[in-house]
Amino acid sequence: ILLLNRSSMTLLCRNAFRCVLTFERGLLGFTDHRMKRDHNRRQTVAEHAFDKRVLVSLKRNHILPQDFRAAVGRELEALPRDAHHTRVNHRCKLTSRMPGSGTKRLWRVSRLMWRDEADHARLSGVTRSHW
Repeated sequence: ILLLNRSSMTLLCRNAFRCVLTFERGLLGFTDHRMKRDHNRRQTVAEHAFDKRVLVSLKRNHILPQDFRAAVGRELEALPRDAHHTRVNHRCKLTSRMPGSGTKRLWRVSRLMWRDEADHARLSGVTRSHW
């Protein structure tokens, strides 16, 4: 169910989860600030992951000269901290629930939303067993 009120710009999502879109905070399209931060980290990883991997492998190579490895280390420090893949949290795309609360990685939704979507046959290839 999608209800959009022009005065408050409030978007009501399915299952009584409220997604508030405020233009002042810059959360357009995101459930909350944590989801926006995770999205920004994913973009940073996509931009810098290959460069970071190459630079780390050059820095760990002990055959190369020490001054070259020090220069590579300075380049590594210049990259953003969020450029590493471990900084990405696997949050739910619909509710922004934490990764430790049963987020299904393949679909990137929480277990609660996954069950609801599977019950209504909205996930391709997933059927819930009933007996």
